[in-house]
Amino acid sequence: MNVFLVSDQHFQHINVLKHCKRPFSCIEEHDETLIQNHNSVVKPGDLVYMLGDIAFRCDETIFKRIVRRLNGNKIIIFGNHDKVARKNFDLFSECYEGIRETKIFGFPIVLSHYPLLSWNARFHQRPHAFGHVHSCSWKQVNHQPNSYDVGVDNNLYMPVSFEELQIKLEESKNLPDLCFGG
Repeated sequence: MNVFLVSDQHFQHINVLKHCKRPFSCIEEHDETLIQNHNSVVKPGDLVYMLGDIAFRCDETIFKRIVRRLNGNKIIIFGNHDKVARKNFDLFSECYEGIRETKIFGFPIVLSHYPLLSWNARFHQRPHAFGHVHSCSWKQVNHQPNSYDVGVDNNLYMPVSFEELQIKLEESKNLPDLCFGG
């Protein structure tokens, strides 16, 4: 089993194409490409942490159809645009609000939809994965040591494997700590 993390797909959100300059001609192309990208790396038996904002203003029937097409055992940490997801918790093996502290292959990590300035055990090298910012704002958040934006805008419109995340987190340790003058 492999583990992946993803955030901010915004299925059915036509304005995300212009707001985040996503390179798709229409929302149908966007949605289909994100589904194909997801399934190209995530296999049915894999685990996927979805860190919020799966869809925006999405019809419930379409939402169910999209989520069912996505490979993997899905765990969601709700984001600010997950109104339909909250009504369809049965599509996910686990659902969480706010912050989720967990271990992936014995590796402790803090997961949330929103980027955090600080988190439990931050100074003991516990990493943080997040979404929400679409890598088109709050650039300084993407440059926090031991923290990484797993949103699709930051990752070629694909989920990030846990192995890739570990590499990104290791690279981030060399960054100056903007919050504490590092």
